[in-house]
Amino acid sequence: MSRDAENPSPSAADAPKSDAREQPTSRSRRRFLKLGIAAGAVGGVGLYRFGCYDTAPYDGLKALSPRAAVILEAVVEAMLPPAADRSLDTRRHCVYATDTYLFGLDDSMVSQFHLLLYAVEHATLASWPHFRRLTRLSVADRARYLRRWQTAPIGKMRLGLDSLKTIVFMAYYSTKKSFAPIGYHGPITPPGFGGLPESQARYDPLLASSDARPDFAARPKGRQP
Repeated sequence: MSRDAENPSPSAADAPKSDAREQPTSRSRRRFLKLGIAAGAVGGVGLYRFGCYDTAPYDGLKALSPRAAVILEAVVEAMLPPAADRSLDTRRHCVYATDTYLFGLDDSMVSQFHLLLYAVEHATLASWPHFRRLTRLSVADRARYLRRWQTAPIGKMRLGLDSLKTIVFMAYYSTKKSFAPIGYHGPITPPGFGGLPESQARYDPLLASSDARPDFAARPKGRQP
């Protein structure tokens, strides 16, 4: 028997199979390394920049941390509808209104709200084409980024954004400035309550005269309406 017969060389058909088995492994390793490097970079940049916030305007908060308040203000500016008032006073009102809402809630709920804000803030670092945190983006880029959360395949991201949006809108639409753009004159309020004049004018016709008596007082006893 010839030496070639005793030591047969791999056929041409066998070689691609071996390569095919090795290539996915190599690609997976390269992908894992790239993801690991990217995650490390994102985490490092996030930690490095984590404390670089101007928190001076938010002294005296009850539930929110000053850092979370700065993030929330950036979210408010990008999340409000086009016709909304985005002035600094309105944005800060929304932050303080949210702080009042959170005050007194269970500590775990307040902690989860902080984690949500930090996730929204720093997840931009891994979101193409944004390599800056949310508070460093333009209002338009922030709005586009938040819309991605609204349609994200991960349910917890969508739920988190819905919760954030509910709180922001609740805070904003409690301001008188938000009434006119949506054609709302405000709640019907008595004089001195602080409502808009239109609302007080709607309230006045509902007032009974000082000598009026309830209908049931004039009915004979024993009769039901």
